[in-house]
Amino acid sequence: MKKFLVFAIIALSGLYALAYDAKIDGIYYNFSGDEAEVTYLSKQTTTAGSIYSSNYYGNIVIPETLTWGEKTYCVTGITDHAFYNCAELASVTIPKTVKYIGEQAFFQCSMMTSVTLPDNLKTIGKEAFYGCSGLTSISVPKAVTSISEGAFWTCGNLSTIMVDEENGVYDSRNSCNAIIETATNTLISGCMNTVIPDDVTAIGNYAFTNCTGLTSINFPKGLRSIGRYSFCFCEGLTSIVIPDNVTTIGSSAFRECYGLKSYVLGSGIQRIDNGAFDVNQPRNMLIRATTPPTIYRYSFSSFTFERTMLYIPIGTLDDYQYANIWYWFDNIREVAMKQEQLSTRQTYLLMDANTFAYTVYDSASDDLATVNSISNTNDNNPNHCWHMIEAEGKHFLYNIGAKRYLKKADSGFALTDNPEPIDVEDDDNGITLGGQFSKQWAFYPAVIMGDVNGDGEVDLSDAIMVTYYSLHVSPANFIEAAADMNSDGEIDLSDAISIIYRSLGVK
Repeated sequence: MKKFLVFAIIALSGLYALAYDAKIDGIYYNFSGDEAEVTYLSKQTTTAGSIYSSNYYGNIVIPETLTWGEKTYCVTGITDHAFYNCAELASVTIPKTVKYIGEQAFFQCSMMTSVTLPDNLKTIGKEAFYGCSGLTSISVPKAVTSISEGAFWTCGNLSTIMVDEENGVYDSRNSCNAIIETATNTLISGCMNTVIPDDVTAIGNYAFTNCTGLTSINFPKGLRSIGRYSFCFCEGLTSIVIPDNVTTIGSSAFRECYGLKSYVLGSGIQRIDNGAFDVNQPRNMLIRATTPPTIYRYSFSSFTFERTMLYIPIGTLDDYQYANIWYWFDNIREVAMKQEQLSTRQTYLLMDANTFAYTVYDSASDDLATVNSISNTNDNNPNHCWHMIEAEGKHFLYNIGAKRYLKKADSGFALTDNPEPIDVEDDDNGITLGGQFSKQWAFYPAVIMGDVNGDGEVDLSDAIMVTYYSLHVSPANFIEAAADMNSDGEIDLSDAISIIYRSLGVK
């Protein structure tokens, strides 16, 4: 019997053909030798592509063997597109004789809540379970040796993924709720509860696509690449931190992650492909790379260029402003992300390098507080500003407004009248303060206008320094950025007079 019984009707809609040899107990089969495979009802070929049709619904139980005519067949596979777009399919029981599941076999079976993969299964085809949003768990048997790209993508409600411990090709090490290709340490499929193991070096294409329940993800330090469409449509993500060893971010990796408001890119990033960060309008992006990575016209959305604050390492402003595409960013600020970039003569805003929130002194509560944004970094509020003081190899952070020092406390930081040294260490994503505390910080250079000697006060001593400077005498430790009080591009006696007025409280 022919595999395709071709109708002698060619209509404007295209060529229509049945795709099965027999229908038995509501299931369509094709036969080859002594074997049978489950297939679909029909295929329609049009100029726009192929349309596959089946009418499976409810709970389907596939038998191990079946008899057709006078012959008995063993059911060994499920063909490409077999249950394609069967939206009313609730569950499928697959016998232990099945060895392969074809490409898009269960494509968009959105109501299917249960499927058990048999122990002898060897192959899972490309996009086999695409769009099966009703599935909450998947267990991969020990015999599986091939899982094609995107096998479980757009299964947005998956919460549990396990691979049999005896599988020699894939694993779910450390109960990570993901499928990892063992030989390459590539995570090929994840879910909302995935914890990426430390030894994973790559995120595969489509690994988390449309995982709507995913709200956060921590990337291991050893990660080197993030594949195409890997987190596309993960709308629950609000922030990400890409570690320093990642060199490439694939096309559309975070495309349409509409909840994403901030991201940090590590120092090793070399290329960001088109659509990688095509998101609505993130507020903040910090990039640690001193050499601008290669980006393309559509690596970021147009909103990103217009509305995002881009933070880059100190000393790289010219490189980014003249680099291809990077010069499209309207708002770029340099921040210190390493100890060597800190200056004891500079005033800083203390910014969390992951959340972009600022630690400030709140005079109303007489305590530390956090604020999400500080729009004006010139003529800044002294309560927002910090000095890094170094003495005898120790570091001290001094809040100018509070006139007190930062110290470690039981649950974070506090202020103290007595100088206490703070551990300052370089970290993958910024400068770590306080040793055991996990926060990473970026120090944003700020200016208190009129405080040209950097002592936190605007007084007569500052006016005297500006006067000397206007007479071409360069005082020691003079902060030029704080001297041009009237913003006319010159430092002269008019600025000294403005400082005197300010010190007297006259506006």
